Amino acid sequence: MNYTNDFDPLDPKTYCTVITGGGGTAVGRTNNITTSATTNQIHVTGDAIFNGNINWQGRDMRSWFESVETRLAMLQPNPELEQEWSELAELRQRYMELERDILAQQQVFDILKKCDGV
Repeated sequence: MNYTNDFDPLDPKTYCTVITGGGGTAVGRTNNITTSATTNQIHVTGDAIFNGNINWQGRDMRSWFESVETRLAMLQPNPELEQEWSELAELRQRYMELERDILAQQQVFDILKKCDGV
């Protein structure tokens, strides 16, 4: 890993550490980033900006987040379209009601399953 400090010595608010390595960059205030060469760890308290991908236990976090965003976007309402298309708003309302009913039924089934095991 390479460490560089990018700061204005006359302005302590700009003290910043840039850590590069493994094809990515981590940026943070110097008092918020600590590293350990013996444990290969970086500890960040506060915000951090990563310019590059993060791999966690062999998983590509960029594609994982993109996959989650894609799945969640399917059910995110679009208020502008709902104002224009009342059917869309009605479908969303019906979906929420159906989801609530199904979750309530699942709770009942879970209770009954526990009772069967007693």
